[in-house]
Amino acid sequence: KALFQMAELESARGDFEATEQWLRRAIAIAPDPFLLDRLASVLQSAGKGAEARALLAERIQSAPEDPAAVYRLGQLLLDEGDVAAAIPLLRRAVVLGPDDVDSHLALGNALATAGSHEEAIEALRAAVALSPCLAQAQSNLGASYAALGRISEAIRSFEKAVSCDPTYALGYKNLAAMELERGNVTAAVDAMRAAVRVSGDDPELKRMLDELVAYERTRH
Repeated sequence: KALFQMAELESARGDFEATEQWLRRAIAIAPDPFLLDRLASVLQSAGKGAEARALLAERIQSAPEDPAAVYRLGQLLLDEGDVAAAIPLLRRAVVLGPDDVDSHLALGNALATAGSHEEAIEALRAAVALSPCLAQAQSNLGASYAALGRISEAIRSFEKAVSCDPTYALGYKNLAAMELERGNVTAAVDAMRAAVRVSGDDPELKRMLDELVAYERTRH
């Protein structure tokens, strides 16, 4: 426990090298799965993706039915942009751990990235069934609905996202885009104003708001 606490202290300081060394010392004494997962996360943050992948692959080899290990490797591959390799691992993760919301969310994100929006919707629906007020899952679900032209369903998902997290700027931005898509310019302006407000006046969002306001004026 003391070695892990030292690792976390170094992590808080941003010293990944020292964090790695403390974790390796702790693992040498007790190769706990939690410590191995934490080391993989640190290696990834330190830009040592190959080492993180090898560590997680070794974990899966020794415990092939461990849903956490399978999920973590799938998520790592997704983070690195290797969607094709991530998807089968994440499919396996949700089979091994059907109640793990993170696995369903990651699978939905991977499938959406691959353009498989119908399957992404299925995975993301599973995520929100487990955690109805997970704003990211609701927003990503809305994005897949939008990609399929299912505007009303997209709007409901984006509304749910910002209801769950009123500080979620991306949710408001996406909601604005969908309201504009169905011709409700006033609602689009209101949603974009909220996005600007909660983002702390993000310059790009403010530019988009200005364009929407100008467009609204041309319609009167």
